[in-house]
Amino acid sequence: MSSINGFGGIMVDWKNVLGAYEYHAELLATAAEDRDLLKRLLQNAERLKSEQDRLQGERQLVTQQLNATLVQGKDAAIRIRALARSKLGHKNEQLVQFRIAPTRPRRNRQSSPPIDIGLPPAEE
Repeated sequence: MSSINGFGGIMVDWKNVLGAYEYHAELLATAAEDRDLLKRLLQNAERLKSEQDRLQGERQLVTQQLNATLVQGKDAAIRIRALARSKLGHKNEQLVQFRIAPTRPRRNRQSSPPIDIGLPPAEE
């Protein structure tokens, strides 16, 4: 037989084993301790699964709250950066503290000098 790995399949399997045990209780009387253990484990697994499902719902709620908080925080950070830029000026190097690139003077790109490849100068 193939192994059962899913939670639902395992629970059904354990219940079937317990049902089969009850049907053959006289024959399997020496396994009563294992039957009691399996019953306790079945109840515990169902309780833990219920707890897991409840926590999953709570996790989803907390995730939604976290996402809403992050959106509000990003908006607040944008407003603070905009205020800092307006108060400090667009060129102030202190804007870097707010992760804003200040407006810096552009470099003049000068044309590079001609490359000397060893040819004599052109005659006129």
